[in-house]
Amino acid sequence: MAGSPVTLPYAFTITQAAPAQVFGRYGTYLLPQAYPEGAEIIAERLRAQIESIHIPGFGKLSASMGIATFPLHGGTRTELVVAADAALYSAKRSGRNRVCVFDAIGGDGRSIFSSDDPLLDILDTNM
Repeated sequence: MAGSPVTLPYAFTITQAAPAQVFGRYGTYLLPQAYPEGAEIIAERLRAQIESIHIPGFGKLSASMGIATFPLHGGTRTELVVAADAALYSAKRSGRNRVCVFDAIGGDGRSIFSSDDPLLDILDTNM
């Protein structure tokens, strides 16, 4: 995205929308002391502001976002990243340009977290 006409308006919007620490390739927001409902309000506000950006020759921007909170959705950084990622993909599967809060129970009724999940081992090792 570097150098594209989308970068500056998007970056300005995300830094102005919410009092948060922003980091990461996809824009990870840390909202200390936020409950899922509060995080969802902030994320929806940010999503709406991003949607209002119109880039000539490109069109409107959109954003899908996933929310996970500590300790409700995960007790470790790894679990929170996995949970937020699952919520993000749920938002995309639901039609994109929306906000979803993590749901720990998958479609088959099992928790997405398991002690023998290699992804969790990799994330724990590298974080």
